[in-house]
Amino acid sequence: RGNFAANFMNTIIIVGGAIVLSMALSAMVSYAIARRKLRIGNALEDMYSISYLIPCMVGLTPLFLLARFLGLFDTRMIMILTFAARAIPFCVMIMAPFFRTVPTQLEEAAYIDGATPWRAFLQVILPLVRPAFVTAGIFLFIDYWSDYMYGLMFISDPGKNTISMGMLAFRVVSGFK
Repeated sequence: RGNFAANFMNTIIIVGGAIVLSMALSAMVSYAIARRKLRIGNALEDMYSISYLIPCMVGLTPLFLLARFLGLFDTRMIMILTFAARAIPFCVMIMAPFFRTVPTQLEEAAYIDGATPWRAFLQVILPLVRPAFVTAGIFLFIDYWSDYMYGLMFISDPGKNTISMGMLAFRVVSGFK
C-alpha cells in the first residue's frame, strides 16, 4: 500500500531531470561569466550570488499561481523546473571560479585546430571542470532527494509523489506519530 516503487521512480525522474537541466544551464552561464569579456560579467555574478541569499519560501505563492496558470500543477515538470531554477545560482557560484582556472591557451589551441566555440566548450573546457560538476551534483542530489516542501506544494496526485511524500503517507497510514 505504500507505493514506494512508484515514489522512488518519480523521485529518480525528477531529481535526474533537475540535475541535468540545472548543470547544463549553469555551465553555460558560468562559462559566459568567467570567459567572455562582458561589461556586466561581474555584476551578473554578483546578482547570482545575491539571489542565492533569498529564501526559496519567499517565492512559493507566486510560483504556485504561475504553475496553475501554465497548467503545470500536479506534473513532474514543475518540480524539475523549480528545482533547476533554484539551483542555478548555487551552481554558478561553484562553477565560475573553476572556469577561470582553465588556461585560455587550451581554448585557443582548439580554435587553431578548427574547433567551433561549442566544440571547444564541450570537448576541451567541460572535461577540465569535471570536479565542479561532481561537487555541485552531489549537493544538488542531496538537496533534491530530501525536498519535502515543493512536493507538498505542487503535487496532489498520490501516483506522482516523491519518496519524501511517500514517507509521509506511510507514516499516516501506519499510525506512527
